Amino acid sequence: MPLDFSNSELVYDTEANDLLTKVTEMWCIYFIDVETEKGYLFHDYPTFDGTVVDDNGKEYTIPIRTGSLKEGAKALYQAKKIIAHNANGYDIFVLNKFFPAFKLEKAFAKSWDTLIQSKCQQYDRRPVKGYKGIHGLDVWGGRLGYKKPPVDDFSKITAWLLHRCIQDVWINLEVYKFLENERKVAMEKKNIDFMEGILEDHAYKFNATLQGLRGAKLDVP
Repeated sequence: MPLDFSNSELVYDTEANDLLTKVTEMWCIYFIDVETEKGYLFHDYPTFDGTVVDDNGKEYTIPIRTGSLKEGAKALYQAKKIIAHNANGYDIFVLNKFFPAFKLEKAFAKSWDTLIQSKCQQYDRRPVKGYKGIHGLDVWGGRLGYKKPPVDDFSKITAWLLHRCIQDVWINLEVYKFLENERKVAMEKKNIDFMEGILEDHAYKFNATLQGLRGAKLDVP
């Protein structure tokens, strides 16, 4: 029986071979159901199923893929809410590029971006020693006690890249839970409601990314 994610909130990540304006290959999708905390891996390279990866002396096994890349995109598209770090600056646009049925407007309507949420709720977060920036997933991992696996080469799919994608989603799940708790505490204890600002920033980032890809018409004589 096909998996049904129509009532699910999914924290996800995609991996591809380049930046948004240059990308030509998409490698994988991994997502975790927020309620069950069960993970699902989608790609088109079953030879990686069960591959063991060593990450700083700890072994991780790449899980058997749940399905193809196309099936992963379809699962995300049917979900109630999809959550990623820089979703509105990269992920939903990459998904649309390779799967045109993944309509941008519908995806945006249920997209939640933890990078935007982090900035909106506390723009000047405390730095973490040894990390660059204050809002990226790498520094958030350091803040919450997790290490984001480094990748220098995105030109081909590898077991390490799949491992990186998986770990990124587990880190972002913790980031999402932290930020949602932070948002709710601000509302309950200080009567500060971030939601309107977060939604406005989501729309701004989405439209800015869209303009960067399509350009903007100017009234030039």
